[in-house]
Amino acid sequence: MIRWLRWTATRQAADALSSIATTAVFALLDILDALLCYIYALLDALFEGKAGSTISCYCYEKREGTEDSCRTSQTLHDRGNQWRKLLMGAEEFLGLKNRSTGKGGGKEAPVKQGGDSEVKGGRWSDCNCESCVSWEREDEGKLHVVAEKSTLHPLEKAEAVIFLHGFQSSSSLWTETVFPNLSESAKANYLFFAVDLLGFGDSPKPRDSLYRLEDHVEMIERSVIQQFNLDSFHLVAHSMGCIIALALASKYSSSTKSITLVAPPYFSASSGEKASRIMMNRLAGKRLWPFLSFGSSVMTWYEHIGRTICFIVCRNHRTWERVFKFLTRKRWVGRKIDNAIVLLLHLRKPTPVVIELLLFFFSNYGKSQSPSGVRREISFLIRDMTKHTHHSAWHTMHNVICKGAEYLDSYLQDIRTAGIPILVVHGSKDQIVPLDCSFHIKSAIPFADVRTIPGANHGTVIVGREIHFTREIEATWDASRVRNQDLRT
Repeated sequence: MIRWLRWTATRQAADALSSIATTAVFALLDILDALLCYIYALLDALFEGKAGSTISCYCYEKREGTEDSCRTSQTLHDRGNQWRKLLMGAEEFLGLKNRSTGKGGGKEAPVKQGGDSEVKGGRWSDCNCESCVSWEREDEGKLHVVAEKSTLHPLEKAEAVIFLHGFQSSSSLWTETVFPNLSESAKANYLFFAVDLLGFGDSPKPRDSLYRLEDHVEMIERSVIQQFNLDSFHLVAHSMGCIIALALASKYSSSTKSITLVAPPYFSASSGEKASRIMMNRLAGKRLWPFLSFGSSVMTWYEHIGRTICFIVCRNHRTWERVFKFLTRKRWVGRKIDNAIVLLLHLRKPTPVVIELLLFFFSNYGKSQSPSGVRREISFLIRDMTKHTHHSAWHTMHNVICKGAEYLDSYLQDIRTAGIPILVVHGSKDQIVPLDCSFHIKSAIPFADVRTIPGANHGTVIVGREIHFTREIEATWDASRVRNQDLRT
């Protein structure tokens, strides 16, 4: 009894200290983000002139009349930074220009549909290297799509499969994991499309787009469904891509043959702005631990701190790549990294932050492997994290992940009514999207096949078990094909 009381007291003290630390850290981040707002206003005016002033931040109250027309998320504005409000009040008190009618969010950027853009070129804080701006030369208003044609059937007779990646990822998630492990039967009977979503990978990253859910859906329609005249298709999606996949399936319920969702972010049934706030607080609530959750919260709640991180990491990705290659060029360094990963991949208990990051980013299996079975080259997961702009990532986070939560109940109801087969795969150790999300989908669609992968996290639910995962989704496609043949006969 005494031991239990001591344990309880220790736990309560630890929780209290953690709460105090969390409050203090995020209070400092509130102050820093409010100050960075002014710093970036000056830098944008200095480096971009009038062009910079057309792209507003969301530091002030929502502009009346723009929510219905642009369908942007309320979470862009309601992030509760009291220091920002204090500074705005000081501006008005001192008689300075009210930035709610200027740089501070009142002047709306020119909004274009999907990837259509009148403004070429990235911002001064974005990377403008050859690979990052190649889309500007090739941009035809369409996404970058990696297509694998059927080895047996012509285009019009093969069944299509559309792959959608998650947040801060690209089509490489599928071309590096699933495509190399497709069976000969799948290659013969199916046509595969791995899409770089708008604002990510090698797809267009227009600076005057709001990256709304409908923009992403429209671009997939234009770049895949209409481009290849698809009458029907299967959908495979990971994380954020699941929201876009559900929107597509709802719109094309008669054409969707099956859906595979990997780690889908879906919480309790709710609608309206409440759903978007629930999504933001559950996926990116203000938490110090685990480390990946802290990173998500910083990038979601703090627009200008997030832009600074993108400036340091994404704009200088070539430097970081050279550093990593230099560190791993020595055989003994690469061997130590390999041995550490091989050892850590077999751990079943929660791991510290360094281990967590190693597992997520470097557990990358593929064709070209080192003797220990793990690549020493830069993982595609790391490369993908730099292949976006802050503008595209920030708006996609709020206008797709958060805003999309308001429509998920309707999408799921449409899918349930249409009877579309749905497979849900989720790792039991996922610390980004809770496992409960998949069971919430099961509640909404009773016939959904939910499979829990023991010990897998948000990344290793696919990476590290590529062959098994590929066979799972192939079985889903085949079952749907047989079902459709039976219906026709």
